[in-house]
Amino acid sequence: MRETKKKLRDLTLELMRSKCIDTSKNISENMDRSVSALKWLKVGFHLALCEHCREYKIQLKTLRYLTQILEKDAPSMETQGCMKTDFKERMKRFFKEK
Repeated sequence: MRETKKKLRDLTLELMRSKCIDTSKNISENMDRSVSALKWLKVGFHLALCEHCREYKIQLKTLRYLTQILEKDAPSMETQGCMKTDFKERMKRFFKEK
């Protein structure tokens, strides 16, 4: 019985382990569309153990947020050839808060 539990535990841990490269792809994919429950669990388990991937996720969210802001200001930036002052101020506030 103990050996069966050990095998089951080892199998579960092996299933849950993933490399940083796989995790980063899954983090990115999860931001664009839903992922399977297994991928979601693997990412969550990996993030609990890996501070580098947690930092990557934060950076990716930040880039996504800034890109969304930039998309709103893009037409005005094209005609003026530079960033609006309002946009610069929003970026400064965002980075001060983080």
